[in-house]
Parts: sequence; C-alpha cells; structure tokens
Amino acid sequence: MQKKFKKISLIIVIAVCSILLAVFILPRIIQQNQGITMTAVYVNRNLNSMATNGDIVTISSTTELNYLAIYTNEGLPTAGITFNLENDLDLTSITYTPIGTNTYPFAGTFDGNNYKVNGIYVNNSNVYQGLFGYVSNAIIENVGVDGINGGTGWAVGGVIGYALNSIVNNCFNSGLVTSYTNAVQFVGGVIAMCLSSTVINCYNTGTITGTYYHGVHVGGVVGYAYNSVVANCYNTGLVNSTENNGYTSVGGVVGYNSYSTISNCYNTGIVPYYTIYGRAISGAIVGTDWHSVEICNCYFFIGTGGADYGAAFNSAQVIPLTTIGSTTTTDLLTALNAWGSANKTIPTIYKSWQIVIGVNGGYPIFA
Repeated sequence: MQKKFKKISLIIVIAVCSILLAVFILPRIIQQNQGITMTAVYVNRNLNSMATNGDIVTISSTTELNYLAIYTNEGLPTAGITFNLENDLDLTSITYTPIGTNTYPFAGTFDGNNYKVNGIYVNNSNVYQGLFGYVSNAIIENVGVDGINGGTGWAVGGVIGYALNSIVNNCFNSGLVTSYTNAVQFVGGVIAMCLSSTVINCYNTGTITGTYYHGVHVGGVVGYAYNSVVANCYNTGLVNSTENNGYTSVGGVVGYNSYSTISNCYNTGIVPYYTIYGRAISGAIVGTDWHSVEICNCYFFIGTGGADYGAAFNSAQVIPLTTIGSTTTTDLLTALNAWGSANKTIPTIYKSWQIVIGVNGGYPIFA
C-alpha cells in the first residue's frame, strides 16, 4: 500500500512539473528566441507573464503599434526588450499617439527591419511628437516614415521627438514634417531634439518646416543637437521656416548645434537665406553653431545654403566647410567613403556609400 502511494505521489509530482514546464518555462524560452506578439504583451500587461528583459516582441499591425504606445506610456517596462516591426504600416485612418513620454520614455530597442510607417497624424497636447515621442537609453534603428503632422507639439521629428542618451541608426523621413504651436519650436526630419545621443546613417528627403514666430530651430535631419554625435547623414529636402527672427536657426543637416560633433554629412536640399540684424541664421549644414566640438568632412552645393554659408553664426570658431559646387558626385562618394574608413568610431554600424544611377539625383546613398 505504501509503495503504491509513493508511486502515485511520484506520478503527481511528475505531472505537476510537466504542467509548470509547459505553462511557464517553455513558453518563456520560445518567447525569447522566436518572439511574442505585441498583442499578447498588451493583453497580459498586468500579469506576471508580460514581456521582460531579453524578450523579442513582434509588431505587425497599426493596432499593435498603438498597443506599444499605450504600454510604454503607462510606465510598463521596455528596457532590455527588443520590438521588431514585421511589415510596413499605414496610419492614415487613425489619430496616432507617439510612443514614450518624458515621464515614461521608451527605453528598449526598436528594429524597423527597414520597413516604413506612413501617415502619422498627431492631434493631442503632447510636447514631443513623432513615431516616438520621447526615448531614453534606447536604440531606434532601421525604420522610416513619410512625414508627420505634429499638431501643436513643440518638438516634432519624423521618427523621434526627443532622444536622450540613445542611438538612432539607419532611420529616414521622406515626407512633410511640420507643427503649429505657440511655443518655441524644434523640428527635424528624423529627430526634433537629441541630447547626449548618437545619430548615424540617417537621412531626410522630405520638406521640413517650422512655423512659430517666437523661435524655431529646424534641421533636415536633427532640429536641435546638444552634446551629441551626428555622423554619416544627409539631406536632400527643403528646410525652411515661415518666421524669421533672432531666435530662428535653419540648417540643412542640423538646425541648432551645441557642443556636438557633425561629421561626414552632406546636403543638397534648399535652405533659404535668412538674416536677422545683419547676421545669417541659416546654413547649408548647420543653422546656428554654438560651441561645436567639431564639424568636419561635410559638403553642400553652392546655392543651397543661406548666402552659401556652411554653418551660420559660429561664435566658437570658424569652420571651413568644403563645397561641392564644382565637384562631381564620384568625388563626393570617394570623399565620404575615405573619411568613413579612416574615422569609424562605431565600426559595426557605420555604413558605406554608393551611387545608384537614377536614384537620389545621382548623389550618394547608403550601400
């Protein structure tokens, strides 16, 4: 009888262990290796089974992208989690809420897998607008947008409104980026504001417009850069401001640059010539350059920047920027690749350049 009881007990223990393995352990292993859907994470966000450090979460619909915004903006964990976009998304039928706020920033990795998010329209009072509103200690990579109507946000970027201590790699914008606000405004094709961040391999081909008369900083790639690195980027779109005063700065790559390094970038987009009190406030590469660490190996077309300034209003030092008015696209390609090979600071993600006939006006794009 005792032996029979022990046998039954052993069977029960084995059964319980099997259930625990099937319900809790194996799913976690599968999740970490194959990915779980954002829908599952969202539905179970108040349970112990929500995503944790090391998980891979897939996003394949506008609903799931919205789930990520709600999940992040509720203050639930994103650090250490990778979110993978599985396909292009079209948001034209919805009013979008950006991912991350200054209270609850997005802090994970978002890999767009070279897909694109179209039709972003934001109609709320959030300060930071973009596909992502506010990111901190995050990696945002391999994703594009076709512009954003940022409503009344005062920091509006195609991909990110505000990036802090983050890496933004291989991101782009191809549409109109603008906002309509009654506050000081920062507008960027890819990022509105970046602080202590690295922006690399990014570009803009859309029109970037600032509108507020009390001050606006507009850049083809970055609106405002502080203590950051902007490298291996380019702009071909129109960058402008509807207002022109002493608090305006408009740049082909960066609108307002402070204590940052800008390197191996070029601009062929038009940057209108703006002046205030006799000084330029627009430049083909940088609008206002205030105490930059370095601007090097950057190129622009003569006639694209304000009075052919590479960097307007440079109180720290005069930066001689090479122009490409009489240089062939092949020469530009050689210069960009040569500098990149010699000065790679992030070798694993520093992209090389190529020319594809009939693409980008014959000017270099990323290989």
